[in-house]
Amino acid sequence: MIGPPSTMLTVGTNPAIVYALVLVSHRNPYTLEWLDEPLQPLPDMLIPADPPPWWRTKKKATQFANGMSRGDHRGTMILASSLCTDTAAEASQILDYFDDIYAYLESIEPPNYPLPVNQALAAEGAALFECHCEGCHGSYDADPEAETYPNLLVPLGVIGTDDTFASLSAGPLNYLEEWFNESYFGTVSHVETADPFVGYVAPPLDGIWASAPYFHNASVPTLALVLDSGARKRYWRRVDMESTSYDWDELGWKWEEVGYGQAQASALERRFIYDTTLQGHDNGGHTFGDGFTDHERAAVLEYLKTI
Repeated sequence: MIGPPSTMLTVGTNPAIVYALVLVSHRNPYTLEWLDEPLQPLPDMLIPADPPPWWRTKKKATQFANGMSRGDHRGTMILASSLCTDTAAEASQILDYFDDIYAYLESIEPPNYPLPVNQALAAEGAALFECHCEGCHGSYDADPEAETYPNLLVPLGVIGTDDTFASLSAGPLNYLEEWFNESYFGTVSHVETADPFVGYVAPPLDGIWASAPYFHNASVPTLALVLDSGARKRYWRRVDMESTSYDWDELGWKWEEVGYGQAQASALERRFIYDTTLQGHDNGGHTFGDGFTDHERAAVLEYLKTI
């Protein structure tokens, strides 16, 4: 039941969204007993996700990119463990010690950029960031008490990134909301999908240099491309899957353009190609850096190394 719906089309993307839909479709909401026949049909699509780093936990009021799950995130986190639980009693045992787990998550700090930073260039970038980025992504300071983060849900018409996940709130995610809030997990947390508009929450950017690939669907391999939508490619792949293949200038994974999509690729290479023409995989949107000069873009990238 879990396997086929969660086999992603591209290596490196995550099936977290599909897992959640599978789990609630095959679990009795009150007992958490596994049901061979689904309570709700699964969507006929594979939705790629790029889970955020744990060190953002302490800042986020909404756990998911589409704004779903606000406030206490313990219930939705414990739901992920229901793949290995058979009863509500077992889930309750997890809750008994989950406060300790959550406290640990909130203690995690982002890694410092390990190479020298051009401080003069970073200062230029800080000024640009304040004017163009801070309103959505918050402010950053050596003193955490001086930082701000608005937890801002940005309308799709403004952000322009792939709309597949956000638009699910009208169907499968609405069922997930009803199931969750009626279930044992709903006694711990509350899920809400009825936002006044469809969009995505602009994430905090602490340690952003270390969290490639980017966007909620992992469609952009480097921060340089996040700031330059015209340079993004329709088909691309990582040079290799080694953790050392990191581009310290563009801040992200080393990648290369491919001249064809998954449909034209051999079976061996197909899953290594990120094909932005596939549903849920679009890499458009977030065009706010397109007006920067090359120097300004480099300055913002230099600043992002410092936060």
